[in-house]
Amino acid sequence: MYSMKTIKVILVFIILIINRVNAIDTSNIDSLRRMLDTSSTGNTILILNKLFELSYNKDTIQALKFIEESKEEIYTLDNTEESYHAIIDISQSLNKKGLNELAIQYLYEYLRRKENALNFIAEASIYNEIGNQYLYSGKYNDAIDRYFIALNKFSQDSSQKTIVANLYNNIGVSNKNLGKYQVALEYHIKALKIREEINDTSGLIMSYNNIGHIYYLWGEFDRTAEYFKKAIRLSEAQDNVLDVALLSNNLGSVYIELNQFGKAIDYFNQALLIYEKYGYDLYCSIIYSNMASIFRDRGNLPKALELYTNSYEITKKLKNKSEGAKRLSDIANIYYLEKQYDLALEYALKSEQTVLMHKVPELKISNTELIYNNDLARTIDSMGCFDAIITEG
Repeated sequence: MYSMKTIKVILVFIILIINRVNAIDTSNIDSLRRMLDTSSTGNTILILNKLFELSYNKDTIQALKFIEESKEEIYTLDNTEESYHAIIDISQSLNKKGLNELAIQYLYEYLRRKENALNFIAEASIYNEIGNQYLYSGKYNDAIDRYFIALNKFSQDSSQKTIVANLYNNIGVSNKNLGKYQVALEYHIKALKIREEINDTSGLIMSYNNIGHIYYLWGEFDRTAEYFKKAIRLSEAQDNVLDVALLSNNLGSVYIELNQFGKAIDYFNQALLIYEKYGYDLYCSIIYSNMASIFRDRGNLPKALELYTNSYEITKKLKNKSEGAKRLSDIANIYYLEKQYDLALEYALKSEQTVLMHKVPELKISNTELIYNNDLARTIDSMGCFDAIITEG
């Protein structure tokens, strides 16, 4: 009746995006509208992008007008570098709302309208972004084709090694999603070698993690742990505490596969302490669930119930119906195993009602992969950790 093993790996990509310097107050739509009259063209684009993001769920038609106006502003810019960065900013705003096809349309329009005006770096950056949009939308062969166009252009300049490594990384990610694990591993190793050569610590963390994930898919959990530990050590040396948390959770999941439950709990607790400190409540909920699954499978049902309940209380606070439905089902499972069938039925019905009332989609639990976007500033997309852009099967 119930699954006996539902260990989850936290679903997240670490995406590299541009950190454009601006002092724009993005707290409300009215203040942004007032700023449009006095802003420079570059800031106008940033303001319109933010207006699009803030308005989309409330007034989709108006939001699309904002983003269309932002796109047209790009063609008034004289500086080519500023303009291609601006179209990528627009693409990433569209990506946040799942409008990948529209992003691709805008990017190709930019290439047509700027034909013969772009240098190879600008063209390569646009093709790289098109590849990212195809990757986000699950069109992995199309993504690979565009990444190779970008790769051929960036390879003309020996100073672009960081970006070349990033492209190898994303080609590896795409091949993994196509089930071509050996090919994926080869490209991740290409990225790793370049990152070792140029001492790109952030890139090395990505490579170790992604190579470890390929071994995870092959069931070679000792090798997975080896590479995840390398990634954690580098993250700790760089004081990248959120990377440490992500990787610790993932390593905890690996130790479950190795039946080393004490180590699994230790790594889950390490991740939990960090996420609690920085207020990543959803991740805390998932880690509680991960630990509960260990105690459940080891027969400590009271402890499992306590942890599942902790997880559920967080989902209620966050109003996350998808995760809440799953925790209710987990709690029902514990009561079923304890032969408290009335309570098991009660919580199973609550879970079912949550799914039906709120049209909860099936939540896809991702792998541990990390991808690079086209630029070099790191951020964790705290809004998108469970949306279609970031999920993978």
